[in-house]
Amino acid sequence: MFPLDPQPDAFPLYDRVVFPQVLRSIHWSPANDLCVLLFDDNSLSLCRMGISREWSLPPWKATISTVAWHPNGQQFAVGTDQGTVFLVDSREPTLEPRQCWPLPDTDTTSNAANSLPAVTSLQWIDYAPPVKPNVVPSFDPHFFDIGQFYPSLSKQPPPMPLPEPGRRQVNATLPNEPRLSKDRSSLLLIGDQRANIHFSVNGTYFIGSVTCDAANDASVIQMDVAQDLASIQVVLQHEMSEASNAYEIMVLDSRVVKQKNRQICQIADIYHQVHYLLEYLQQSLKILSTHHLTVFKLARASAQKITMIQQEENNDTLSLPHVELLGLLAAGNITSETHEYFTNCLTMQQAKRWEARSQHSYAAMQRIIIQYIQPTVDLLLLQISKIKGYALWKDRYGDMLNMDAVNAATDHARHMLAQLQSLLTSVGKVSKRFDEFIQWVENVIQRLSDKNQSDQPDSPSPLFRDPRLLSDYLMNDFSFDSLAPYFAPSEADTPSEEGGEIDLAQSVYVAFEAARQTCHSLLHTPLAKAATQIRPLCRFHLPYEFHAQARPVTTYCEETNDTIQQYYCFVKKDESLCILVRCEWPRAKDNAASVGYAMIQMDDAWTVTDMEFLDNAELAMIVQKTAMTDERDAIDGSFLMTIPYYDLDYLPLEDWQDVMPYPSMMDVILRYTALENMTQVVMGANGRQGRLIMSVGGANGMYQVLEIGDMGN
Repeated sequence: MFPLDPQPDAFPLYDRVVFPQVLRSIHWSPANDLCVLLFDDNSLSLCRMGISREWSLPPWKATISTVAWHPNGQQFAVGTDQGTVFLVDSREPTLEPRQCWPLPDTDTTSNAANSLPAVTSLQWIDYAPPVKPNVVPSFDPHFFDIGQFYPSLSKQPPPMPLPEPGRRQVNATLPNEPRLSKDRSSLLLIGDQRANIHFSVNGTYFIGSVTCDAANDASVIQMDVAQDLASIQVVLQHEMSEASNAYEIMVLDSRVVKQKNRQICQIADIYHQVHYLLEYLQQSLKILSTHHLTVFKLARASAQKITMIQQEENNDTLSLPHVELLGLLAAGNITSETHEYFTNCLTMQQAKRWEARSQHSYAAMQRIIIQYIQPTVDLLLLQISKIKGYALWKDRYGDMLNMDAVNAATDHARHMLAQLQSLLTSVGKVSKRFDEFIQWVENVIQRLSDKNQSDQPDSPSPLFRDPRLLSDYLMNDFSFDSLAPYFAPSEADTPSEEGGEIDLAQSVYVAFEAARQTCHSLLHTPLAKAATQIRPLCRFHLPYEFHAQARPVTTYCEETNDTIQQYYCFVKKDESLCILVRCEWPRAKDNAASVGYAMIQMDDAWTVTDMEFLDNAELAMIVQKTAMTDERDAIDGSFLMTIPYYDLDYLPLEDWQDVMPYPSMMDVILRYTALENMTQVVMGANGRQGRLIMSVGGANGMYQVLEIGDMGN
């Protein structure tokens, strides 16, 4: 009888190891032999067969609160107490957790990071729509997809400006194009400390939220989802004091989320493409702006040299560098200031370097617009046209897409395309004016240099070819910036050189920002209206308080063709009762769920350190037995045991207090084994058919991988 005669073969030992850190939790992959170990120092390790470390991540700054595996068993999500969620893909050659919540374009980013509610629960489920058979043999449904005839975007980053002498060339980067994943669509559910559940397709596209508690004073600590998404089973934790919590069980009718999955997945595909195109545009515009700033600074630096010479001659003189050079151009008489400028401040070598850097940037600007930005806007318009096609199908997408937002996004993208064409024309004109100007400058420098030599030609060649281009450059581009209106970033930064206002209608940046905002608004939370239809099938509070430090609850969902059964296990605060709750409801009807309970009396000397449902037959518990002495409590040992929860008698909820005494744990233990030299043990298991493996870890670093075995055999 327990605990006097432990069964050493109840859970055969597969392997063991001693870790230098203390384990906090164990998370087995649902589809393979991978296992994530979370340690007390906030570091993560991925192990194969629970033992062999594949890789490790160093301690995180934010406290990791929960981990959930993707249904494919290759990726997992990590939630933190700072309200962020990160994705980790075990297939990647380098481990770089990518933040997926809050997303850059969600409203939550407007709040400070420390104001976000902590992530308290994660659940990742399959969300792929059913595959429809091809009703027309040999017909390719993608044949009429016009996108396949568009040229693909360049993977080679645009050229950067030529560096100044002595500096290294800086290389540009472009965002990575979304990969065509073979993974089925999935849905990540994110529960937080304010009783909210957020829905994210593939963990990267936020589609909506639902609130489980209007007062927002509860935490979603556990979620289970039916395989067909007919329901979401939620456990809410209400803090009663620093030492105890109360729990509320809620079952949500989520069939509307399943009904919309085909539409949601189609919109999600477009969202990822639009998100990539906007990032590509933003990076390309940033490089374009760098080239513009380069040519402007080169001209401004030269103009400032004339200004310094004029101020040295007379501080009271209003410095107008372009007027000084226009006078030289018109009259041909060189003043002392211009002579100083062309002989001492601007050498032929400096002029050649100015010419090379500016011509490179002007050519690069034209190339970036033609090769990078304009094709991207065309592809963006293509994606918006797909959304418009969906929005016109009002029966399926009417509550998810807004036609006014579609039209606004189209208008802004077309306006940006028009401004890009105008900018391209302007850059070409400025480039021609600069070529004329720099040739004139070099001729003037050469002419002044020749005057100091005895052998001068009798009839010198003319200094310029087209005085109109030369004067236009001096008036518009030498001291000023004729391209500035196209690069005005915002209304706060739009004063012109003359102190006036720049016309924001010309700004490519303003046009891009308007297109970006309308696209995000268009694709923002398509499930928002449908989420209002998610309603509770049942909810009730457990009448007991539970210890705040113990593992609060473990759950298991058992499904048949007709019904869904959800099991919960709690341990009462004083460790005297193990409480199991079973909720059952029909899959295809709106009937409220029926709730039953079973209670098991526990020994006063036992402390439950962890528990988990192994499968549809056994509930595993780690108990730490304490031997009572006159002086102090001495730990007698830890035990792993299981109980056949499925075979217990579950009474109606109305009879909560009517049946006493409760059956003893001694009478229902199915199998057990001693965990020698291990205390404060945590556990994790994969009880799926073909897996049947679990692991346990103690506070002293001891770690064991055990075989669950098949009790049916």
